[in-house]
Amino acid sequence: MQSTGGNPPSYPYSSVPNPPSGFSWFDVTYVQGGYYRKANFLDSSGYVMTGPGKQYNLAGFNFVQYTDTSYPPGLPYDESCARCHATGWKPSTTDHQDGLPGIMGTWFEAGVTCEACHRLADGSGIVLNNSAAKCGTCHARPDGGQIETQGGLIMNYEQYDELMKSPMSTHTCQDCHSPHKNTVYGGGGRVVSHTCIECHPSRIVRPGGHETLVCTDCHKPPVVKSAVQYGSGDYKRGDTSTHIFKIDRTKNPADMFYSSGGKTYAHGFLTVREACLYCHDGIEAVYLTAAQAKASPIVPTHTPY
Repeated sequence: MQSTGGNPPSYPYSSVPNPPSGFSWFDVTYVQGGYYRKANFLDSSGYVMTGPGKQYNLAGFNFVQYTDTSYPPGLPYDESCARCHATGWKPSTTDHQDGLPGIMGTWFEAGVTCEACHRLADGSGIVLNNSAAKCGTCHARPDGGQIETQGGLIMNYEQYDELMKSPMSTHTCQDCHSPHKNTVYGGGGRVVSHTCIECHPSRIVRPGGHETLVCTDCHKPPVVKSAVQYGSGDYKRGDTSTHIFKIDRTKNPADMFYSSGGKTYAHGFLTVREACLYCHDGIEAVYLTAAQAKASPIVPTHTPY
């Protein structure tokens, strides 16, 4: 979360070259994101810009539509965004950051700073909390631990919910991640390898076509959409890896999802659609249908535990 002050935001590895069409940087008060996947913009009154051409996707260096709904005079910047993108957020209907009516509260600092994780709730002292639940205060959606989906893909920022539904639910995020380093741009934030041998030394991939793969290719496929999606149907995939891990080859693609309260959620397992068809789409690997993937000879891809 960066204040523009009439200038483009600054990032160490990426750039957001322009504001949405028809606006100058003087019309943009803050930019949310822009580091890796996408960027959204707050207008001169602090409302989030919505509609066609209002979200910048770094993958395609292009502007796309942000939300299908019109929010006159604009989409308020509130708890749903600020609780994770600002430090020391205090929601309010009367106090507005910088006096901007679109920002429904105030913060101590814009962006995720040290005190976002280490500051006590009352604003005093310092805390060290290594639990996965601490990370889950941001890396989860307010759906009671369910994994919310949209259009056949998991929605972004649900890593904690996914982890809790997975066989790895007893682990903390820091078993695999360093919270002080990023996992992109070669930041060294992953403290275990893609092959997972630190905890699973006996799980060796067998020869026969898959020996060039690493564990995360199949167990952490891009089932999550943050900014963009690719392909269609059973070959549709997102741009962000899942934290579900478990693969159930007996299930059909549709079995991964269930409906409740007007929303669609994912179970705590992946099917052959996610584990196999994201590669076996006829482009990256030989074409397979879900039925063919399920019917493939039951030869273990890797050695047992």
